[in-house]
Amino acid sequence: MAGGRGKQDLAGQQGEVYPAALRYLARREYGEQELAERLLRRGAEPAVVEETLMRLREQGYLCEARFAASRVRQRRDFNRRGRSAIRAELYSLGVDTAVVEQALQEEFDAETEKQLLTSLAEAAAAGLTRLPDAQARQRRLQSLQRRWLAHGFPPGDVYEAIRAAAAAVSEEE
Repeated sequence: MAGGRGKQDLAGQQGEVYPAALRYLARREYGEQELAERLLRRGAEPAVVEETLMRLREQGYLCEARFAASRVRQRRDFNRRGRSAIRAELYSLGVDTAVVEQALQEEFDAETEKQLLTSLAEAAAAGLTRLPDAQARQRRLQSLQRRWLAHGFPPGDVYEAIRAAAAAVSEEE
C-alpha cells in the first residue's frame, strides 16, 4: 500500500491501472494531466498510463471539455471564485486554452460573474451592519476587497461592489 490511506501501489500491478483510473473517475471528473499524475504517483508505468488515458478517452470516460465545465461550475457555485482564478487553475491543470475559454463562456460569462460578486456584496453589507463602529466596518470592507481580488474577480467590479456595500451600510445608519 502507498500513501497511508489504503491506496493500492500500482508498481508491479499494471493491470490495475485502468480499474484504478475508473475508480477515480467514478467519484468526479478529472483532467487528463491530473489523472495521469495521480496514477504515476501510485507507481503506474508512464506507457501504461498513456494507454489507459487513450482508452478512457475513446470510451468517453475522460473528456477535457466536460472536466473544465464541471470545474468551472464547482468553483463558481461552491468556492465563489472569479473567472480569472478559475482560468488560472485550469491552465495549471494542463487544460488547453481553447477548452478553458469555451467552458468559461458556456458556464460562467462575465455578466454571471458580476451577479455573483453583487450577491456577495449584498451579503457582506448585511453583515457589516452588525459591526460595532465605522472603523471595524472599514477593516472588514478592506478584507473583503482583498479576498475578492485574490479569488479572481475583476478589480473594477470588486471596487464597485465594495462601494455598493459601503453605501448600503451608510443608508441604514
